[in-house]
Amino acid sequence: MSKDKYDEKKEEKKEDPLDDGALEPGGEVDVLAFNRIGYLCQYFAVGLVSRAISSTAYGLYICYLNVPSYVNSSQQAIIDMAWSLKIVFALISDSCPLFGLRRKPYMAFGWVITSACLATTAWFMPLPPAYYCFGSDGQYNTSVVCNQEASKEGSSYAALMSLATCGYMFADVSADALTVQYARRESKKRRGSTQTLAYLVRELGAMCALVIVGFLMNGPEYNGSFSWGLSFNFICGVLAMVVAVQIPISIYLIEEPLVDPSKMPSCSTACSRVNTMLSSGATFEVVLYMFLGGALGGIGTTAGAEITRLWAGVQNLQSNLFRFASSLIFVAGLWLTRRYFLGASWRKMILITTIVMSVIDAPFTFMTIFGVVRNQYFFLGEAFLVSLPRATSFVVSIYVIVELAEEGGEGLAYGVLTTIGNLSGPLSTVLSNYIFGHFFFPSLSDSKNYVDDTPEFRNEVAWSYVISYVFGFSALLLLPLLPDQKEETQERKRTRPRSQYYTLITCMIIALALGFSLTLNILSVIPSTMCLEIAGGEGC
Repeated sequence: MSKDKYDEKKEEKKEDPLDDGALEPGGEVDVLAFNRIGYLCQYFAVGLVSRAISSTAYGLYICYLNVPSYVNSSQQAIIDMAWSLKIVFALISDSCPLFGLRRKPYMAFGWVITSACLATTAWFMPLPPAYYCFGSDGQYNTSVVCNQEASKEGSSYAALMSLATCGYMFADVSADALTVQYARRESKKRRGSTQTLAYLVRELGAMCALVIVGFLMNGPEYNGSFSWGLSFNFICGVLAMVVAVQIPISIYLIEEPLVDPSKMPSCSTACSRVNTMLSSGATFEVVLYMFLGGALGGIGTTAGAEITRLWAGVQNLQSNLFRFASSLIFVAGLWLTRRYFLGASWRKMILITTIVMSVIDAPFTFMTIFGVVRNQYFFLGEAFLVSLPRATSFVVSIYVIVELAEEGGEGLAYGVLTTIGNLSGPLSTVLSNYIFGHFFFPSLSDSKNYVDDTPEFRNEVAWSYVISYVFGFSALLLLPLLPDQKEETQERKRTRPRSQYYTLITCMIIALALGFSLTLNILSVIPSTMCLEIAGGEGC
């Protein structure tokens, strides 16, 4: 056989998706090539900005402004609400190309929005005076209030951070669409490798954010351990400049072919493909698992922020350093999953990791609550220990998306299913605010009760954690809805019945959960309505 014929047959074999179990032809994509390195840069930048925004929350909202913990939870839910709108961004990206491209322009556009919001916060929104006065030791004197109105002034910063999140969501959704396209070209044995690598890079970006916030935003006004520190506004300015670099990277360092107008799906065609996916009983079972499991498992006590600040005495730098160490372990968990557990049972891994995380968490939490050990290093050790099982649980739960996606609607598929999962977060925040705000007295969100530190209040806080664990374990009862592995997912796609009712119910879940959680979370952060019982307050 001549060399040319041999190469031709070799190429044919490479292009055949059935030879190695790939879902689409073309062979595995080298995402580390220079002309595609911008793809991973998207995930790095998303990790950097998202973790930086969340890392500043403790110092800004809890320590500086002294926002009630249930309001802080709602503010974080509003900031993260854009993660629940991924379906909208995905629909735009999939069916409305700009300049003949579906991904790169939206990445660049998203980073423009994020950079503009961060720059606005940095230069045009100075912070008000802090809630508490400073003592002679340079630290907050929690018995003397200097600016009582500060606790009501966090909503404007949360609104801008929410808009910044919408910006980088455009980039994230576009990158997710590429992830699905690349993953579907992987062999059955390696499928999930690109996904895991992308999230590993995102976590590396998050680690950089922790270093920036931990060391630079560590002044006494943010409950830091340094006598100096940069302000929240300055940190936003640094992030704005870093994010601006992503705009040319998105344009020049991502390989994307021009869309053939004759083959470009319209909005109706893209929606039709998603309807095909959502009408499957196999997809509907995963939708129920992601939504109900996330909502139940996410219900947790609102006492955590005040325990961290007043009982454990956690300072800003130590908090971020431990989160950095936790991220290292999280990255190790992602690598181990990518290396050894791509073929392991999804259900067993989620079951084991959930139980392990709860068992590890309980001793640290209850010993802090009852005053046995109240030390920030002891308290923070829990987050370090649970990072490995948390990484495994996280990445395993998203592998199923690639298996359910339909060709041509990769972005929408990822957007719909991750929207379902993300919506459970704001909903669980609303439910947590109501349950732990309505049925517990004295209030778990009032810092004064933690300063008084009575035995009765300790018992109340402990029971709130017990109830949180019960909700977490109850979510495991829904695991049978999740396929066990790739083979079972594909089998369910072939054998489960189809019905338009599945699509209708899924759309109703998205609409009702989004409207309900958004409304109540907004009520929780508006000064005139945050006192409402339905919003988690004690009544106006």
